[in-house]
Amino acid sequence: MVRCYYLRIRGGRYDWRRRIPPSLAGRFGRIELVKSLGVLSYAEAREKARRLTTLTDELFLMVKRRPDLTTAQINDLLREWYAGALEHWEEMRGFGNMPVCVGAAKQMATDYADGVKHDRTFLVEELADELFAQAGIQALQGSDTYTRVCRGLLRAVADLNRVQAARLEGDYTVAPMDPLFAVQAGSQATSRKKALPKLSEAFTRYSRAKAKSWGPDQAKANVDARELFKEWCGDRRIDRYERTDFTDFATMLQGLPRMRGKVPALTGKPLSELVAMAEKDAKIKTLAPPTVKRHTGIISTFFGWCVDEHGLEANLARGAFKWKRTYRRSEERAAWTPEQLRLLFSSPLYHGAASTRFRTKPRSGPHLLRNARYWLPLLGAFHPIRLEEVAQLRLEDVQEDGGIPFLHVHATEDEEGADLPKRKVKTAAGWRRIPLHPILVELGFLDYVAGLLDSNEKMVFPDLEPGGTAMRFGYLFSKWFPDYIRSLGITGVSYHSLRHSVITALQRAKVHPDLMDQLDGHDTPVERGRYGKGFVIKDWHEAISAIAYEGITAALMRGR
Repeated sequence: MVRCYYLRIRGGRYDWRRRIPPSLAGRFGRIELVKSLGVLSYAEAREKARRLTTLTDELFLMVKRRPDLTTAQINDLLREWYAGALEHWEEMRGFGNMPVCVGAAKQMATDYADGVKHDRTFLVEELADELFAQAGIQALQGSDTYTRVCRGLLRAVADLNRVQAARLEGDYTVAPMDPLFAVQAGSQATSRKKALPKLSEAFTRYSRAKAKSWGPDQAKANVDARELFKEWCGDRRIDRYERTDFTDFATMLQGLPRMRGKVPALTGKPLSELVAMAEKDAKIKTLAPPTVKRHTGIISTFFGWCVDEHGLEANLARGAFKWKRTYRRSEERAAWTPEQLRLLFSSPLYHGAASTRFRTKPRSGPHLLRNARYWLPLLGAFHPIRLEEVAQLRLEDVQEDGGIPFLHVHATEDEEGADLPKRKVKTAAGWRRIPLHPILVELGFLDYVAGLLDSNEKMVFPDLEPGGTAMRFGYLFSKWFPDYIRSLGITGVSYHSLRHSVITALQRAKVHPDLMDQLDGHDTPVERGRYGKGFVIKDWHEAISAIAYEGITAALMRGR
C-alpha cells in the first residue's frame, strides 16, 4: 500500500481508493470512491492515482461550494430578483435613462412567455450567472438548481416586461400575474430577507460594533477567521449558508497546515490544495485544536450576533462546530519536565556566557546579565503567571503585605498624560496578588527591583519594548525564548508550558483547588465562587512556597 497516493494492491492489480469527507458522504451516497487501475507498473499506477486525487480534490470543493438549493430557497432568490429588477427599472426611468418603448416591452413579454413554453433556458443563462454571483452561490451549469433558476427567470422576465409595458402606458394598477411573484411581493418576511447583507458587509458592521471591546489581537483573530470562512464557503448573503457549510469549514480547518502563508511552499495556494498537501504528507503539521476552536468560535459568535442584529432566523453555526476530542484536556499542551528545567537553569543564561549577545555557549563565561531574559523564565517556572502579565509589571506592582513580597497583577485604563501603556489581564479573575517564591527572593529579585528604583526606572523590565499587533511587552521575548531553548536541545515545550508546570506542582503539593484558582487567575466554579470569600496573603504565600521541582534550587542557578 502506498498511503500518500491512495493506492492498494491486490493480486498484482492496483486499486485507487479514497474516503469521501464525512460531511459530503450523504451527497455522494457512499463513504468511499474506488477505481480499478488494472495491471500497471508502480510508476504508472502512482501517476494515475495522482491525477485521480487532484480531480477528486476539485470535485469535493465543487460539491462543498455548490449546494443544491431547496424549492423555497430558489423561490426566494427569484422573488428577490424580480422585486429588485422592477425597482431598478423605476429608478432608471426616473432618471430619464429608460426609453419609452411599449411595443418592445410587450414583444419581450411574448418572447419570454414562449421561452417558458419551449424551455429555452439559454435565453437567461447570463442573468442566472449574475444572480448566483450576487447571492454568493456557485451553481454548476446544467445542474438541477441552475436549470430550475433559469426556468424561473424566464417566467420572471416575461411577467416583468408585461408589468413594465402597462406602466409605460400609465397603468400602475397592473400587478404580477405569475403566482410565483404575485404572492407576498411586499410582505414583511420578504422585505426582511431582502435586507440581509452579505458576509463581508455584515462582518464589517460587526467589527465596528465590537471595536471598543476588542484588543488588537482579538481584532486580528476575527479578521483571520472571517477570511478563512469567506474563502472556503464564499461571500454569500448571511441567510444563504447551510449547516453543512459550517461542518465542512471545521473539517477543513482540522486539515489546514499551520504554517500556511509562513513558508514559500504553503503560500499563495487555495485552501483545498493546502488541505490535500497536508493529507498526503504526514510531515506537514496541521492547525492545533485550540486554533481550530478559536476560528470556529469566532464564526459562531458572529452568526449569533447576526441573529440579534439582522434578524437571521437561526445561528446554524451553533452546534455545527463539534468534533470528538481524541486526547485528554490536560494533554493539549506539555509541561516542562524536571530534566528540562535543570537544563534551562544550568545553561549560560544563568551561569555566564561568552557575550551578552550570544548566550548559548560556552558555559561559565564572563557575562551574566540579570535582565528580562534572566528573570522571566524564573518567574514563569515558580509562579502561575502569564507572560504578558509579568512582562508589563511596573515597579509599583512589586509590593509587600505583612512582610510578604508579592506581585500585584491587575489591569488599568490609559492614564491621561502617562507615558506608559495600560496594563491588561485576560479576564476579571486575572486581578490577583501573587507572593514571590523564596527562590526568587534568594536569587536577589527584590535587590534587582530596588536597583531599578534607585535609577528612577518605572518598569520591572525596562529592556522590554512593546511589539507586535497588540503592542505586547513580551512580544520580542516570545520570539527569542523558543530559539534559545531549542539551542539547548529542549523541544516540545514553550514559555506558556511553564504555567502548566506550576499548576501541576501546586496539584502535587495538594494545594486547595480554590486557592489555585485565585493564584492562577481562573474563576472558582459555581457556588464556591459565589460564597467563598477567598484566602489571605499568608495562604497564597504558603501555596507558592510549595512549588518545587526535583533538583531545582537557587544553588543550581548560582552554580553551586
